[in-house]
Amino acid sequence: MQAPKVNIGNLQRELKQANKALYRVKACMGALKRNWLDIVEIKEAIDKDDLIYAGGLWNDLSYQDQMDLCLASTKGGCFTVAEYKIIKEAWTLTHEKAGI
Repeated sequence: MQAPKVNIGNLQRELKQANKALYRVKACMGALKRNWLDIVEIKEAIDKDDLIYAGGLWNDLSYQDQMDLCLASTKGGCFTVAEYKIIKEAWTLTHEKAGI
């Protein structure tokens, strides 16, 4: 019996996708570690419907950390889709109040 043929191109593409996903998860975990207390506070502010405070806390995070934290919860991220939506709305509100 002959071994099945392996498509090297498919394997390389899958490896590249897996490495990219791993990089994103590692970046998210790093941002989570650096900003743990702020993330907990953002989640608590969202639960209390204090959008301005949540938006201000999100604004205080570095742009890179914000981008790194934008990972779906199904892929290891810390915010749900609903929480991201609220964060985006809160971010808009804080900028409108600040006149930005």
